[in-house]
Amino acid sequence: MNIRITIVSLMFVTLSAMAAGDESANVAKHLVVGDPPPHVTGAFRPFAIPGEIDVADGFIELRQGRSMTVWCPESVEREKPDKVTAARRFIDSPFLPVGSVSVAYFGDEGGAQALESLGVRFTKHDARRLPPSAQTQLVVVGLGAEHGPQTPEQKRSFQEWLSSRTVVVLPGADLSLLPFGLSPGRAPLRAEEASVPDLPVFAGIQRDFEEFLRLCAGRETDVVEGGPAWLLSARPACFAHLKTGSMSAIVLTVAPGDVPEPARAALSRIWCTILANLNVETLFRAPEGVSLP
Repeated sequence: MNIRITIVSLMFVTLSAMAAGDESANVAKHLVVGDPPPHVTGAFRPFAIPGEIDVADGFIELRQGRSMTVWCPESVEREKPDKVTAARRFIDSPFLPVGSVSVAYFGDEGGAQALESLGVRFTKHDARRLPPSAQTQLVVVGLGAEHGPQTPEQKRSFQEWLSSRTVVVLPGADLSLLPFGLSPGRAPLRAEEASVPDLPVFAGIQRDFEEFLRLCAGRETDVVEGGPAWLLSARPACFAHLKTGSMSAIVLTVAPGDVPEPARAALSRIWCTILANLNVETLFRAPEGVSLP
């Protein structure tokens, strides 16, 4: 394997790797000092190295296939050079970005279109014929999934199958498929209430959540209600996280297509960041005239 590394402040750091006779082994790692490009969608998420760089340092990463770009704030370069050194060590390391997880979707075309609009690659399934584990690293449940099982036994089987997986629940999905006693509710959106649970799955969404609430202030929307005492949700409860045993469920109650155009980009970025935190790839899409270097 031949490796060449070039580091230039305010520019990309590129690492080229080629396994003989196998072009699919190409991998690129980049370091940029500056802000990430304006974007509507894309697998952006906080970049962290335990004990060296944490979410509060403001590093952002974007993974696309086997490539990875890390952005470092200019203030960190000026004030915390040790953080930049740690990031460069990571870039120089033999670490190769792993591929994204497989996504299995159960539900109607509305949910499928919402995933497609974010650039999510997924396979669609019916709850009567459950797919193999290799295709279900992440399960997404949308409106209509409850119509797949034709008998009470099939529904119980589907629920038991979900109970050992990581599940993302889209707006409108039947919450009775989850073993948590959740119910849908309605609440007005208020920007001053914005708060996000301190959880890895929600890391990096606070700013976009505040913008979304500001743009939709006063609008009433679906929220999560009920559930166990250990339910962790945003305020207002537009999304929530529940974990029990080997099941982890992330519930989203409002979709980008359901809000006015000005707020759509902020909510799309929230969804993309949550999915990226789950290692789902979402394609980069920027406002007109903006592109990645």
